[in-house]
Amino acid sequence: MAREHFPAILCAEEVMEPQLTSRTRRKTMGTAQAQGALWGVQAHNFAERQEGMLLPAYKKVFDLTNVGRGTRLLDVGCGPGLATQLAAKLGASVTGLDASEAELSIARERVPDGDFRQGEMEELPYADASFDVVTGFNSFQYADGDVGESTGL
Repeated sequence: MAREHFPAILCAEEVMEPQLTSRTRRKTMGTAQAQGALWGVQAHNFAERQEGMLLPAYKKVFDLTNVGRGTRLLDVGCGPGLATQLAAKLGASVTGLDASEAELSIARERVPDGDFRQGEMEELPYADASFDVVTGFNSFQYADGDVGESTGL
């Protein structure tokens, strides 16, 4: 769909200094710093206008993975937390990791009992086997290193 249909969406070059664009971020900084700056610019617009389009996918994945009471779920790249909010309503204990503190603040409002942290998806700050289900809706394509390469993107 043409970009003019989504005027609130800005490309990296419009909101960041040249050294912070997605084309150069691997040379200058970690993923969380670059992506956090980019996604934080329009966090409320994404949460209010676009994130809802992903709700059917969240519901389908949670159904297929039996997310419910007692499930320990980690959402990598959780953004403003709509997926974690849905999982919490299903009874899951939710944890979210994201690069953008602005988006994490929305997630914390949506799911006050959730555990939301800012960090790098390539270096998860959790022990092995801490979660029953790990999701990464609209996230892994932004990863560096082995994680990014494994997506084929």
